[in-house]
Amino acid sequence: MDDLLSKVLDLQPSWTAANTEQMKERGVVVRQYLPDLLRQDKARLTAALGVPPVTWVSRGVTVRG
Repeated sequence: MDDLLSKVLDLQPSWTAANTEQMKERGVVVRQYLPDLLRQDKARLTAALGVPPVTWVSRGVTVRG
């Protein structure tokens, strides 16, 4: 997860609404890879947050810079 978050942060200064290769790459990480990792660790995360697993949802959104 650290690698994926670092990737997003490295690409963040290049953020643009244009569909550049960098933004495509960032979008895949934010919309797909990170939510997938969070879903895989759902039981531990919900326990640490003190929320019922049924109320927790992982969804990646890339509409903002």
